Amino acid sequence: MPKRYNTPHRSRVIKTRLTEEEYADFAARLSPYGMSQSEFIRQAITRATIRPIVTVSPVNDELLAAVGKLTLPP
Repeated sequence: MPKRYNTPHRSRVIKTRLTEEEYADFAARLSPYGMSQSEFIRQAITRATIRPIVTVSPVNDELLAAVGKLTLPP
């Protein structure tokens, strides 16, 4: 008789590629918990704090400076 687990049926698969450095970091973060890669990722997703990536360029700096001048009192 096969083992049965009380887990939800999961049919969606997510694939990603990592550099050797990224994988080493992932494996190091995973090892203390003694859980599968899949479970680690699921827990990371559900407890994640998402922060936007802000890219600053010279154009953005110039625009911010111009807006700053418009909004500052004389």
